[in-house]
Amino acid sequence: SEKQIDLYNRFIFNDEVENLYICGISRVPFLVAYGACLKGNVSVKYIEREHSTNKSFFLDDVNQKINIIKMNEQIELSEDGDIGIAIGFTSKIHKEHLPQKLKEHTLFIKPSLEEDRLLIKNQDNLIEIVKKIQKIIDGYSSNSLCKKIHLFLSIQTSFAIELGRHFQEGIHKNWVIHNFDGSEGEYS
Repeated sequence: SEKQIDLYNRFIFNDEVENLYICGISRVPFLVAYGACLKGNVSVKYIEREHSTNKSFFLDDVNQKINIIKMNEQIELSEDGDIGIAIGFTSKIHKEHLPQKLKEHTLFIKPSLEEDRLLIKNQDNLIEIVKKIQKIIDGYSSNSLCKKIHLFLSIQTSFAIELGRHFQEGIHKNWVIHNFDGSEGEYS
């Protein structure tokens, strides 16, 4: 018979656990949702996996001080009160891939270095980047007319999980995390 493992109670909410090592392998929307569940005092240590070699590594390289660049700052809410944020760190996100109703209502963010599948290799740098994005989300969420924040993400797994960890229920407006469908060439 299968034994059900309750990871949250066993590891995350267990006061004796100091470090939790995570290597996420899944679609970005799931990883963001998973990260939103990782609350508490446990220290998360990220492990990434190089897809071409299948080798894993910690995010402990030299901090390259990668920053975010906002491509278009003056974004207004859609008629429905929605706004989008497109974060392209592993690859560029193209406006034509977005849903029609959000094409003119989406802030595009890119890294200060050229996009790459595993661009961020330092955990402190990752956390700095996510905190800057959280401030942007905080700003949109403070607008009483904002109903939903749509996220279009081309980011590595640790970035997705850490972004989810910064979701603040009751403070942030609901997030809609879109998944890229390569066969259709659009975010669903």
